[in-house]
Amino acid sequence: MATRHGLLLLALLTAWIEAASQGVISGGIVSDKIVGQGGTNGSAAVSEDASVDSLLNLYIRNAYEAKALDGYRIQLYSGSGTAAKREALAAKAKFLGAFPDEKVYTVYTAPFWRVRVGDYRHRCEALPLLRRIRASFPGCYTVKDNTIRKSSFR
Repeated sequence: MATRHGLLLLALLTAWIEAASQGVISGGIVSDKIVGQGGTNGSAAVSEDASVDSLLNLYIRNAYEAKALDGYRIQLYSGSGTAAKREALAAKAKFLGAFPDEKVYTVYTAPFWRVRVGDYRHRCEALPLLRRIRASFPGCYTVKDNTIRKSSFR
């Protein structure tokens, strides 16, 4: 349900920004010219409910105040069991030996140990690193992660 509301707000925000960029919003009223088939001109005006502005402002404020955003990382290792922690730390050390400038995260979410790298807003941004590390970590893949700080994005 929250996803639907988020998508609706995103669609409304996108439409509002597009209309504002084209100069068709004036004092809360959206208007546009209509050209008929015979070349005649008409016009239409759509009155905006005050709750639309309220929802947009709420969406913008929540997005601004969010400490973490959805993004993507590359998962190098995921395992459970008695040796999982040792294997996760070994995978992290192996990766840092080859790519010392990349950020590496070791996460334990019972019962799994995971090693993830990078901070990417979009999946396509992770692909260059994914291609480079496939030789050393053939089972790696991109994963959605909702714990990425805003300041971490490149």
